[in-house]
Amino acid sequence: MLEEAGVAVPAALKTAHPGEPDFLGNHANVVLNVLLRKVDAGAIYEGAVEECFGADAERSSKIRILARTEPIPGEPVVVLASTPPEQKRRIRDAFLRLFHGQPLKFEDVLDFATVQESDYDYVQKLVSKAPPAGK
Repeated sequence: MLEEAGVAVPAALKTAHPGEPDFLGNHANVVLNVLLRKVDAGAIYEGAVEECFGADAERSSKIRILARTEPIPGEPVVVLASTPPEQKRRIRDAFLRLFHGQPLKFEDVLDFATVQESDYDYVQKLVSKAPPAGK
């Protein structure tokens, strides 16, 4: 997204290792490194700033959102391809029923839905543009 806006990534950005992207381990580390001006910019999930700073509006106001991605689906629940079809169906149905009409029990789980591989096309597009991990 930065490259589409004319910013050469990572060459035009301040990073811990000049000219290389930084993999900081988690979203909170990205927010804090931006706040401390150790890096110029970083990618985080929606809500990471609020998670780091809570009600601290002064710190939150120092982080500026430059752009937002298209919606990115959460992590899929997967089974082995060799799992018998009936067992796959039972597992899928159990997850789909888990929160249906009930208050949420896990803070980060909003719901379960049946997905297709194509639901992750946008993520694949982003991954294809990223440098290899550790480089």
